[in-house]
Amino acid sequence: LWTSAEMEGRYQAAIDASRRLVKAVDAPNLAKQMSIAELYNFTPVVTLLRFGKWREILAEPAPDKALELDTAMWLYARAFAQANTGDLKGAKASRDRIAGLQKIKFDKYVAFGVPAEAMIPVALASVDGEIARKSGDLVGAVAHFQAAQKLERALPYTEPAYWHRPVAHLLGAALLEAGKPAEAEHVYHDSLHHYRRDGWALAGLVKALEAQGKDASQAKADLAEAWKRADTKIETSRL
Repeated sequence: LWTSAEMEGRYQAAIDASRRLVKAVDAPNLAKQMSIAELYNFTPVVTLLRFGKWREILAEPAPDKALELDTAMWLYARAFAQANTGDLKGAKASRDRIAGLQKIKFDKYVAFGVPAEAMIPVALASVDGEIARKSGDLVGAVAHFQAAQKLERALPYTEPAYWHRPVAHLLGAALLEAGKPAEAEHVYHDSLHHYRRDGWALAGLVKALEAQGKDASQAKADLAEAWKRADTKIETSRL
């Protein structure tokens, strides 16, 4: 319910499902015994991130320091919020803390099959991309998001996916902002092969097609169908 609602642009359903999930499994406490519960524990903050709720992210309390993956994901969301509210210095500080978490021992995650060691670099590369984007370095942003997408695609398969959203959303938006709609079109088409009814990617595809003067009627129809229950308006920079 959580991940499907996100894909359909249903913010309230997604955030409610994430909060219920954390409460149902007592994730903050269970995670100290079973690291797999950290995957549940960070669902609220990444939901806020998906929907660009910057103030709400900054109000989210830090997880227990013993939960390193949750801490990395909290810092990742926080860095995006800081970058998008004009606090680039704060975003860079959060970024450096994420980098430091790559040095921890990952044995407790390996024991439960959680690819934390591979997830933290996705967070780091994504944050680097967003800091570059908000600093006006679109070339650097695209390169960082491409690196993040490669790392995301290398994560083991599971449902829902270990990574909370396709990095293609960020890469495609950066390409559009950089005036490269043809490349953005390719990124969104490719992502839709993995997530076929993803309204975020469909909205990006519409923008990319229109920017090239191409027929976007089918993409618009697909978007209308995918987004028919949404309570959220898609912003181009959040694609």
